[in-house]
Amino acid sequence: ILTYVMVYLCRLNFSAAVLKISESLEVSTTAMGVVGSLFFISYALGQLVNGFIGDRVSPTYFIMIATIGTGLVNFMMSLVSNIWAIGFLWILNGYFQSIFWGTCNRLLSYYYSGKEHHLISTGMSLSMVAGYVLSWAVLGKLLLESSWQSYFLVPAVVAAFMLCQWFFFA
Repeated sequence: ILTYVMVYLCRLNFSAAVLKISESLEVSTTAMGVVGSLFFISYALGQLVNGFIGDRVSPTYFIMIATIGTGLVNFMMSLVSNIWAIGFLWILNGYFQSIFWGTCNRLLSYYYSGKEHHLISTGMSLSMVAGYVLSWAVLGKLLLESSWQSYFLVPAVVAAFMLCQWFFFA
């Protein structure tokens, strides 16, 4: 469930940073909206592809690949200053993000019985809310005076921490 909090932190940070990016790079909010839309197109297509892949590979390793991918993309977002690079990276993030939902649910179904599924669905729902709160309230407030790049660097560090958790405890 903590993994899914990280997922939302590495997804919603773009929305929290979009106005700062727009102002800093002198890019229209329309262009930023296109980048956000491309994320969701990539995410949807990735769901189709990764659903099939996720049924055939180790879910633990697949989650680790997704965590590495979304962490690296967020780290790279903190280094770029070109709208085209931002667009490309955010499309990649959509793809990596699409791995998590089905794979997390597959893992959770292995470890929890049918009687516990209502607790898991509640936990997953709460993890989404926690991701929203972290992205908007915490990142938004803590990084208000920081550059927009910090909105991506902090989630990249969180993803690195989560990857360590998967590596040592999975």
